[in-house]
Amino acid sequence: MLDLNKGIRGARVLVVGMARSGVSSAKMLDTLGAKVIINDARSDIPEALAALGFEPENALGKDPMTLLGGLDAIVLSPGAVTGDWNSRRGATHPATSKTSHPRSRQFPMTVGGGS
Repeated sequence: MLDLNKGIRGARVLVVGMARSGVSSAKMLDTLGAKVIINDARSDIPEALAALGFEPENALGKDPMTLLGGLDAIVLSPGAVTGDWNSRRGATHPATSKTSHPRSRQFPMTVGGGS
């Protein structure tokens, strides 16, 4: 578990969703010295990679559930909508709905040991 009181330098952080907020989060984490792993449902996003300005560990197009080992933290971008995660939380607000944004990508994530 990441202790933010000790700083983020050297922490392995997975950023899920590489639109504007994911790119911004990845850049900030890199500036703070984190080891950044980027993930998105899309495997070919040259604009986002060019906007980063650094070489992160590339996990584009991979199932984010397969990337959880050895992480210190995860940044889940608002546009990276996850499979049934919202329904398990009982989300009803449009901002957390699976269909809240037409460009949302759905990842097959579950929380709490579901299938």
